[in-house]
Amino acid sequence: MSTRSDSLRKRLIHILADGGLYSGADLARRLNVSRTAIWKHIRHMRTCGLVIESARGRGYQLRQTVGLLQAKTIRSLLSPAVSGRVSSLQVLFETTSTNDVLSENYGRASLHGHVLLAEYQSQGRGRRGNDWISPLAGSINMSLGWHYDMPPQHPGCLSLAIAVGVMRVFGQHGIAGAGLKWPNDIFANGRKLGGILVEMRGENAGPVDVIVGIGININSAAAIRLADDEVTDIQALTGRPPSRNRLAASLINELVMMLERYPELEIGSLLQEWRGYDCARGRKATIRLPDRTCSGQVIGVDDHGLLQMRIDNELQTFTSGQISFTVQN
Repeated sequence: MSTRSDSLRKRLIHILADGGLYSGADLARRLNVSRTAIWKHIRHMRTCGLVIESARGRGYQLRQTVGLLQAKTIRSLLSPAVSGRVSSLQVLFETTSTNDVLSENYGRASLHGHVLLAEYQSQGRGRRGNDWISPLAGSINMSLGWHYDMPPQHPGCLSLAIAVGVMRVFGQHGIAGAGLKWPNDIFANGRKLGGILVEMRGENAGPVDVIVGIGININSAAAIRLADDEVTDIQALTGRPPSRNRLAASLINELVMMLERYPELEIGSLLQEWRGYDCARGRKATIRLPDRTCSGQVIGVDDHGLLQMRIDNELQTFTSGQISFTVQN
C-alpha cells in the first residue's frame, strides 16, 4: 500500500470524523483528487470494516466515532522510564501484520524496544496461524520487540505475564467484565475481546529475540468475526471506551516494564494473579489437539503455567502451542 494512498485515506477520515454528510464533489475538491478516486478510497475503507454510509445524490457519512492513532500523542503519554526504553514508535495506516513487519528485524539491535501499531491489518495472525481480523481504526493492533542476552527462565509463561499486564491496564481504565482464557485469549461474556501472540527466536543458551503481538477490539461495529469465535469489544463493555491513543500508551507502559522485569519476576505470584483473571476455571470445555479432540472440566493452570483438565476422571496436563481451546457456553 502506497504512502500517498494511506495519507489521503487518513485525511479523508479526518474530514468525515465529525459525522457530517459530505458529497463526493466536496471531498474531491478538498483533497484535490477526482470523484472516482474518492469513491475508490471509500470502497476500500469499507472493505476494511469502516462503516461509511452513502445517500444517493447527497454524499458520504461516517456513522461511528473514529480517532486515529498518533505516534506523537502516544509517545507523549509514556512514562519517563518507559519512554527511554522505547527505541522507536511507529503507526502504520495499513499493513499485513505488525508481528510480521517487526520480524524483519530479528537479529538486529533495532528490534529491541521497537513498538509498531497499525490502523488495519490485512493478514493479522492469532495462535497457530488463525486469522485475526479487525476493522479499520476499530482496534489496537500492536507489536513490541524485545531482546534478552540470555533466555529468561520460564519462557512458556511469558504470554501469561503479558496477559496479566493487559488486565492491569484494563483495571487502570475502568474496563470491567473481561477475563483470560488459557493460554492467551482475552474474553468477556463468552466472546473474544482480544488476543496475544508471543513469538521467540534465538539460541537455547544464548541471545533471544521476542515479539509480543497484542490485538484488542475497541469498536467492532462492522460485525467482524475472528476465526470460529464470536467477538465483543470494549465499546460493548463500557459504552464509552477510552481513547485508543491513551489505551495504547498504557499498554506500552505496562508491557515494556513487564518485559524488563520478567527475568527477575517471582513466577508463583504471577501465576496466582493470572488465576484471578481465569474465566474458564471449573467450566466444561473442549480441547483440540493435532491428533484428537476431547472434552472435560478445566481445572486451571499448574505451577509451570500449563493447562490442567479433568478428562474421563483423569487429570491431564497440556503444554502451550499444541492445542486449540474453546470454552463451551
